[in-house]
Amino acid sequence: LCIETSGPHCSLALAVDGHIYHREELLQRTHNQYLLPLLDELFSEAGITPMQLELVSFGCGPGSFTGVRIAAAAAQAIATASEAKVVPLSSAWILAATAFIEHPELQQVICLIASRGQAFYISAYRRVTDPTTGAQTYQQSEVDELVDQPPAWLLSQDKGAGSKGKTAIAGKLPTWLPESLQVQALDLLYPRATVMVSEAQSQHLAGDSVAAQYGLPQYFAGDSPWRKSHKSGKATG
Repeated sequence: LCIETSGPHCSLALAVDGHIYHREELLQRTHNQYLLPLLDELFSEAGITPMQLELVSFGCGPGSFTGVRIAAAAAQAIATASEAKVVPLSSAWILAATAFIEHPELQQVICLIASRGQAFYISAYRRVTDPTTGAQTYQQSEVDELVDQPPAWLLSQDKGAGSKGKTAIAGKLPTWLPESLQVQALDLLYPRATVMVSEAQSQHLAGDSVAAQYGLPQYFAGDSPWRKSHKSGKATG
């Protein structure tokens, strides 16, 4: 079972005997209302129960503070009940993998994931092909950071370091994104749970899955919806 709710979309995938069942819904901020009913539909269609699961994966961030934690809580609860192992996957990696799979011509994907206001998580991934086997992987070339203005490496892309047609922007666009990079944005693309299945299985087979209680969200500097009130000095949300 794969769960991705780091943004406005809820994406679910369930792999059973080589067949992948999936659900995709634009829920904005109502994941807490619809996630469980959507999961019920998915299990019903697949003809299994949550107790039969062997592996659960979820998008562990970066992303919406609440959305990421809803996915983590659901994954932990289901894995605890079924005694399944858990594989947390980077939501930025999931977004990049979605872009690479849907656009085979791309060699680099710059991921932008909204946090709040004009603060965005940004990172970059490159497609890497094994010269011997031809197998492809998606490797992070710029680590996730929370910014409210273009980082220096992004500006170097704007000056021509990235090859047009081979580099694309995935995710929501901030107002501070240079215009020359906006034309490389991929429309209507969001992280899809279906791309998580093979990666989660591979990590599990490699011994990198964890017990339910260790399936936790990924935290980043400044990753909190809380602010100090200027009047009282107390944290407010």
